[in-house]
Amino acid sequence: MLAIASLFLISEASWFYKEIIGWYDDINANNLLDNFSLRANLTSETFTRNDFRFYPLAFADLQILSWFTPYVKVWMLFNIAELITTIYLGARIVKHMTESPQAKELLLMFSLLFIATAPAAFSYLQFIYSERILTFLFAIFTWNYLAFQTTRSRKSANLALAAALIGSFCKDTAILLFAIPAATTTIGGIFANHHSIPVIRRDGWKAWMRHFRLELWIFNLSLFFLTSFLYLTYLPSIIAGEARYDAELSMNQIEPDARFIFLIAFSIWSLLKIISGKRDVNLLDGINLAALTYAGGLYWLVGFSSSNYMSLPIHFVAVIDILAIWCIGPRPWLQNNLNAKAITGIGFLCSSAIIYTELQFPGNAYSRIKNITRTHRSWEGTYNQSSLVLREAREQGKEVNVIISKSWFRRFNHLKRLHYDRLIYLNEDSKNYLIIDGKDKGGSYIPRKGDYFLDLDTGKKRMKEFGFNLKDFELIYKYSPKVSNGHIYIKSR
Repeated sequence: MLAIASLFLISEASWFYKEIIGWYDDINANNLLDNFSLRANLTSETFTRNDFRFYPLAFADLQILSWFTPYVKVWMLFNIAELITTIYLGARIVKHMTESPQAKELLLMFSLLFIATAPAAFSYLQFIYSERILTFLFAIFTWNYLAFQTTRSRKSANLALAAALIGSFCKDTAILLFAIPAATTTIGGIFANHHSIPVIRRDGWKAWMRHFRLELWIFNLSLFFLTSFLYLTYLPSIIAGEARYDAELSMNQIEPDARFIFLIAFSIWSLLKIISGKRDVNLLDGINLAALTYAGGLYWLVGFSSSNYMSLPIHFVAVIDILAIWCIGPRPWLQNNLNAKAITGIGFLCSSAIIYTELQFPGNAYSRIKNITRTHRSWEGTYNQSSLVLREAREQGKEVNVIISKSWFRRFNHLKRLHYDRLIYLNEDSKNYLIIDGKDKGGSYIPRKGDYFLDLDTGKKRMKEFGFNLKDFELIYKYSPKVSNGHIYIKSR
């Protein structure tokens, strides 16, 4: 399963998608001679005065990868490594929490259930979403936190703290994923009746602090994060008199799916067992509460949708819950009556049934993958065809003038590789034509017969919204009727 997913991801790796075009432009700007320097577009995307975003490490992996290679298929290998590690650690977490070391089928089931989500399609097929590395770090944190609780190993504590430190600065809401489990463990420890857990009144402050030293370090990390957020985001936004990025989306929507509802139900069931005294608080309760709090943070800031890329850490926890139910529910009976291969087969069928059911609803993983790959291919196909059409016109001795308008390609070096005499920008607001490259650069322009208009990524719907009038242009290329963009026009009169 992982091998198939890896091959697909590598084959589809592309920089032909939204923001990555602008970011990728920085890499080629100086003929690959500016290694180990920060990329301006990446930096401004994550931490600019106008946006007041606060996740300065969100694209640190892309910054580092760009220092060594411009090839996105090599970058994709790191996406795949993060995916495989996240799944592997997730399966180990389930085994450890449910005390099911013989459950060999968990890796297959976790792979199926985690990969077949819309947020995974967003995050691993592309490079522009920081949730991929956040979930990777959250998996490292959870596994090492769990190992620390069992072994009290300093190495496990340091790895958990390091993952929390880096992960907290990958997203403005990421701190919740690391602080909530620590708070849950501490509060649960206070009310637990085990002699292995120190009580301040009985054992003193030193023993209590020594036992909860990792939690206390995480609380200190939370204070450091909040202080940084206050000085680097909140106060500057007040001084400048501008709202934070995407402030207008606050309380905009809530779109849960079956997995999120299951996460809520599982958390309520666990809470009832704790209240009834059947068991104490454990780390699974902590990460469930963290996932729910994280979802609440998203809802408050920009709205919450289970199919959105921002929900990837929540889906990671939901898969852990689903497989926890598998391990404490049907699996013990299956283990007593069937062999390992039969159990793996049943696990595969159950996972496939869940995925098939989810595919019947909108916003599913398949529709996301289809839309993303169509976008990649349409942009690339139209760009390559534009190069052929314009080069053929130049070879015939024609003057080649290319008009573009509202587009992710605007102002980027990719268009400058095309064969033209003039590159003209049609302002979507004023409807004026401005020569932005080539002959008479900086001057105004009036379209002539034989000029080309490129619709690489805008699409007919958005062109209509912007009021573009193409009645004098003839369509000479269309990538596919299944996508709205991907057109080349020539002015016929």
